[in-house]
Amino acid sequence: MTALYVIARYVIDALYPGFLVMRRLLLILLLPWTFLGLSCGSLPPTSSVVSPTPASRPLADAADALPGSFIVTFKNQLSGQTLNTGSWLSEYATYSNAITGQLLADSRIKTIEYIANVNLTPDDGTPSNSDWFFLGQKMAYGLPLFDFQAQEPVYGIVARVDFQNSEGGEEVLQDWEDRGLIWFAEPNHFAEIKQDTPTPENIFERLAKEYESQNSRWWHERINLTKAFSALASRDQSDPGTMSDASLASTPPIIAVFDSGIDYLHPALAERMWVNPSPNTAGCKDDVHGCDTTTARKGNLGTGDVHPFGTDAAGQACPAGLPNCSHGTHVAGLIASDHLWSDGNGRAGGGTCPVCKLMSVRVVSKTGSSSGILDSSLLAGFQYVQRFRKSNGTRVRIINCSFGKFSRSRAVALVMRSLRQDGPGTLIVAAAGNEDTQAMEYPAAYTDAVAIAAVDSKLRKTSYSNFGRWVDLAAPGHMLLSTVPGSGLDEKPGTSMAAPLVAGVAGLMLVKNPGLSFSELRKWLTESADPVIYDPGQDSGYNFDNYYPKIKGEPARLPMLGFGLLNAENAVLRKSTGELPLYNKLDRVQPGCGIAGKKGSQSADLLLLCLLLLPVILMAPLPIRHRWKLNRN
Repeated sequence: MTALYVIARYVIDALYPGFLVMRRLLLILLLPWTFLGLSCGSLPPTSSVVSPTPASRPLADAADALPGSFIVTFKNQLSGQTLNTGSWLSEYATYSNAITGQLLADSRIKTIEYIANVNLTPDDGTPSNSDWFFLGQKMAYGLPLFDFQAQEPVYGIVARVDFQNSEGGEEVLQDWEDRGLIWFAEPNHFAEIKQDTPTPENIFERLAKEYESQNSRWWHERINLTKAFSALASRDQSDPGTMSDASLASTPPIIAVFDSGIDYLHPALAERMWVNPSPNTAGCKDDVHGCDTTTARKGNLGTGDVHPFGTDAAGQACPAGLPNCSHGTHVAGLIASDHLWSDGNGRAGGGTCPVCKLMSVRVVSKTGSSSGILDSSLLAGFQYVQRFRKSNGTRVRIINCSFGKFSRSRAVALVMRSLRQDGPGTLIVAAAGNEDTQAMEYPAAYTDAVAIAAVDSKLRKTSYSNFGRWVDLAAPGHMLLSTVPGSGLDEKPGTSMAAPLVAGVAGLMLVKNPGLSFSELRKWLTESADPVIYDPGQDSGYNFDNYYPKIKGEPARLPMLGFGLLNAENAVLRKSTGELPLYNKLDRVQPGCGIAGKKGSQSADLLLLCLLLLPVILMAPLPIRHRWKLNRN
């Protein structure tokens, strides 16, 4: 339907050149149909495509956003600028001065904090969830849609803007749009940590389970982790295309954990923490083990205080009633904790990539009466990862995001796209969410991320895990034992626990083939998955009946838990199962409402276009209609 808007827009321009009112009338008529597939499946109502500013909707009404705070993408008026300059301070000064200028003189504005410079130009054709934005902007601002010459890069400056109040903020944003200063603005949303509340168990049931599976990590067995280790043990270390034990010791894969912080003094994690060889060079103050980007202010992306949220220092146990405190440490343990360390009860955890190093990026902060993750903190975290690599040559290839929200951010999508495009690319592994729904959750649902659902020890979808055609992969995620602050271990459920297993396996893939690109990592993680979870004989066909449906008119069943179960051995060896017929997930969600919506009739679309344009053509003055006819001929 987007093509209908393009055609109709140019008809209007021919009939009423420069007549902005008619163009906006067309938007009102066509918008519900033009973006039907997006609004029903891939975009929430809070994300407008062609009218993203306060003129079209009240930005401050979002319940999951920080009041008076917005993520604004300004138009970059600087000529000849690239995405990054030589240092973070230089980049901050350049772009911060470019957007503040006289703006801060407005008493309604509290602060403007530069975050990143992004390329808004469509890339070389690789699909991305942010591409539709650029097309919408070209239509809304009258830029040429069909330019067959090489296009100069178009940059946008992303910043966090805090106002004295939301109402005054909307007035300022409207003024900035009228003056042509911004591309778009959106509320500074916050995401929630994705963990489920375990069902209380009878003490004897718990003891029976512990005795039965003492020191047994069923989730490692289910994903063939030890077989993956065996495959790595037999690799040819003389091959320049693999990572030898010697190089592994000096330059191990680094996995950035975007979460609530890590207890880097935990006995099972202390030796697994990444140590910055050059602190203070990537825009974050004293960043020894990572960066707390919730404190990004005045030219700094944050500080190095990455101990767990809610504690005063590393090594402390979490206060009672603060579940987000332990979340990041638990996730980190599932990725890389020491499998030989055990607590006082004889229990041991163990990560899927014990040779990997952990970078802590703390993005959880207090949001009102609770805690969550602001888009500005997430964006600053992405910028930190990029700046760190640019500053001292260390490349962070994997990011774990065990959190999410149902609203999407254009700025986040654009920065994620730049992470994918930069060099070999950075893979973002994200939890699908715990609401037991097909609704898309972000960042997992972005094209430039891998969305992970959760299964239990019987390989059935957990009662809380989200699902749908946008999910890429399933992994164990129910009641997994891992590290918690204060030298402890605990069991937690959730897709938050499934995602780090996948992130760790991606780290193992880089040990075997450190040159793998973003596309290759994604391809082999998904295509090596085991379709056993869809077997009609697996657990009485629970997943087969409920999450592998056969829709009338479709040539095959539709898998709702991705390509299958994570298989570490196949992923390391890049061995495709090739057993499960799948469709491109974006093609499946764009045409209509619902995950399995079918494409609409093209003839019906054309008829709708003619009916909508008929009154506009009839109302046009005769000379204009005549000139339009001559131009057509």
